[in-house]
Amino acid sequence: MKNTTLMIGCGGSGITTLLRFNEMLAGNAACRNDIWEGVSYLILDTEVKKMENFEAEVRNQMSGSKMPIIKLAKVTKGFTTLDEIVRPNFDHQPSADKVARLKKNWWYSPAADADGKPCAEIPFRAQEIHPIDTGAGQCGLVSYLATWNYLPTLKQDVEDVLNQIKQHNIGKANPLAGLRVYIVTGTAGGTGRGSWNLVSFTIRQYLKERGVNVMPEGIFFDASCFDSASKSSPDERLAKSLNSLTAFSELSGWMRIRQGRGNFNYRLPNLSNPDLEGETDVIAVPPEATNPEKSPVSAAYLIFGSNGSATLKDNLQYHEMAAAGLYAMVAGDEYVEPSKINRLERLGSFA
Repeated sequence: MKNTTLMIGCGGSGITTLLRFNEMLAGNAACRNDIWEGVSYLILDTEVKKMENFEAEVRNQMSGSKMPIIKLAKVTKGFTTLDEIVRPNFDHQPSADKVARLKKNWWYSPAADADGKPCAEIPFRAQEIHPIDTGAGQCGLVSYLATWNYLPTLKQDVEDVLNQIKQHNIGKANPLAGLRVYIVTGTAGGTGRGSWNLVSFTIRQYLKERGVNVMPEGIFFDASCFDSASKSSPDERLAKSLNSLTAFSELSGWMRIRQGRGNFNYRLPNLSNPDLEGETDVIAVPPEATNPEKSPVSAAYLIFGSNGSATLKDNLQYHEMAAAGLYAMVAGDEYVEPSKINRLERLGSFA
């Protein structure tokens, strides 16, 4: 492989796609031994078991060969509810400015109990919620907040991956030259929908600080890819459709800004110091409307469940299609004959 590639999988769709992608690479005898130095994985999910299963399955695929770099970003490590992240910021007698800013951005419970007696205002907490480390439950904001809280650790994860890439490519003068970054995510669920843009922004900023100017490219799955999996649950199907609709609306806005057709200042307050207006957790993008760095990705490949005349049998085949496209782009004509690329199973026109 001519260039090193960092593959980022967010949520279940990212994990499933990248598992199939690695299987394709491992199944090609010509490039199997190059995976160790040419491909790295950063996997992010709210479900710890899914990430651990990814690593175990890749190990099985690579049996007899060196393992690629795999970093698991466990965004829910150390807590089971979002309340455990949020409450400390309201406790310990925070400053008046901090409380005021938090109250502007958080849903508070009433300042009176059921009998109408005054009581202390506290952040609202929903009841009977399953542990967050078992999934975000089609709620992108759950993943968003968990990822936001995880950002300082994510930067260390990226640092670890970069150091390992250098170790795997000791003979190369600059192993990060020509680095390619792909981020794969669904838009219908909770984890990928809520985390991908924070992850992409953070990684791009971190690489730039180290002299590596690279814009990630994104592969996004629409809710229509999962119709067969949610037909039995109308509520779930509606939630997935709304998630994708808002995701593509947001993505369209990013692309318009990148093309100089809009302007949007994107910032997040520092989670631990929300009263400090200058403190941000995510890249403070330049104000120029035409600056391409305002977008978290340089290109977006959209995967839909139907084109009006044809559809695939089940959602796994959409992951197959995306994996084949990534395989063709990463392996390229160095390992795959150009005449055979478009014959790859379910590849279509993705590559």
